[in-house]
Amino acid sequence: MIDTTPGRTPDERPENGQVESRDWHPDEQPTDEGEQNTHFTPDEADAIQLYINQLKDLLGLGQWDVFLSLASSDATTNASVHPVYGRRVVPIAVNKDWWTYSASTQRNTLVHELLHIVHNSQTEVIRTSPTSVWMWRTFERETELMVDHLAGVLEQFMPWPITPADVAEMRAKRVGPFEEGARSE
Repeated sequence: MIDTTPGRTPDERPENGQVESRDWHPDEQPTDEGEQNTHFTPDEADAIQLYINQLKDLLGLGQWDVFLSLASSDATTNASVHPVYGRRVVPIAVNKDWWTYSASTQRNTLVHELLHIVHNSQTEVIRTSPTSVWMWRTFERETELMVDHLAGVLEQFMPWPITPADVAEMRAKRVGPFEEGARSE
């Protein structure tokens, strides 16, 4: 259901009471404080990873190594990305409650997170320049608004998430990434 409350912006109406994501200031590097994603079954973890792979290719991010992080995002976010500085490597942490989210929320969240990778170079300019806290917070807020907007526009052109049942079926039939001789990513 679309929230039509006057004056509300995307960052003021998070799904499940959570914010979609946030960029990290250089002094706020993520740690392993989140719960480990050991609560995902192999089919659940593979479904998330296969969907990440599918979306990253559709968004032109094939040169990036984007993978499901072992650490969960914190309890206040659906997911978060933490590109490795100077490399095209990006773990995506998803909330431990990922499989309680609607397919629409999963799609929007991952498109949103992958869009952060698209503008990573822009973020690194600000992140590595001597800036004030207010400059970083302004950049961070405006970036989130831009990414939320673009995710909303693009998500209608993106496929629906891959489910654990889809993975179980592919695994049983040995098709797709599970067929003999298939390249693993």
